[in-house]
Amino acid sequence: MGMLARAVAAGALAAFVVAPLHVDAAPPPSTVPPSTVPPSTVPSATSGEDSAAAPEQTGPAIRLDRTEVRAGEPVIVTMSSFTSQQVTVAVCGNLAKRGSEDCNMPQAQSERVRPGEPETLTQLFIEPPPVACPCIVRALGTNGEFAIAPIDLLDHPVEPIVSPDLGALVEVELDAQRVETNLSGRIRTGLGAATAHSVTVSVRNITTEPLANVVVRARVSHRLGDDLTAVRFDVPGPIEPGQTWSQTIEVELPAPYVGQFTWSASAAGAGPTVDATYVTDAVPAILYTFLAVLVLDIAVLLVRAILRMRRRSGRSRRRRRPAEQQTVEPIVLDDREPVGVG
Repeated sequence: MGMLARAVAAGALAAFVVAPLHVDAAPPPSTVPPSTVPPSTVPSATSGEDSAAAPEQTGPAIRLDRTEVRAGEPVIVTMSSFTSQQVTVAVCGNLAKRGSEDCNMPQAQSERVRPGEPETLTQLFIEPPPVACPCIVRALGTNGEFAIAPIDLLDHPVEPIVSPDLGALVEVELDAQRVETNLSGRIRTGLGAATAHSVTVSVRNITTEPLANVVVRARVSHRLGDDLTAVRFDVPGPIEPGQTWSQTIEVELPAPYVGQFTWSASAAGAGPTVDATYVTDAVPAILYTFLAVLVLDIAVLLVRAILRMRRRSGRSRRRRRPAEQQTVEPIVLDDREPVGVG
């Protein structure tokens, strides 16, 4: 068992030594000010342009067959990419900044979205909203997703937009998953070697206006250390109303890949900063098994050493028995006094 454990330990050490570490030739400049990132005392995670997917915007959309109408005239609304099965379409003033209270909900049109169909059409008779323009047509799903289209409502007053403080303007989601590799890659991960993760950040615009100043920052930290490593994402650019900007990059966590890692992302520059976190656990089962075998081997060697020492101590005590403890047999010669021999 001793030779087996030593061979296992040597193999684990070799996995750490030969594990390649992904390094970018020319990493892009970080969007995080240098003063906000403390110097790290542990190996840094790496990411770069060559491992980053192009960002994209996804979400529901609507379009109108015409954008200049008068009250009472019909408009054909074409809806696409909705996941909700029920959508309510209404005319809203004030860009719906205050939500449904800016919309003409009594004359709203409810339409069922059929799964599998790329587009759904509905006819909406335009009725003036309860507040002044600028006006939009808003399609709102039962799950909170929405899309808007601007409309010029003739003969309806136009006034400055009233923007109440509604708090956050975006929603942020973060996901980090270990990249699935071949058998050798899984073995290296099981030994605690460097491991790649696919990290996705999504930012959804929950307002009715484009957001052009959003900045995304992300970091990863280990549970046993306070040092954080910045993960670089692209600048989102304008995010249209109701749309979701997302980007996926590949980040490699260096060896030893053991313990709990906390991923965090934030979106700033458009209203209050919004944060999201995600926690991953690294359990290198192969490495733990090897260590258990090594500990068991050491324990067996210690027990054998103790038993050998006890046996040697017992034999030594028997050899060193004192001469006075040995029995002396007397010899009797006739009637004289016994004479001891020894």
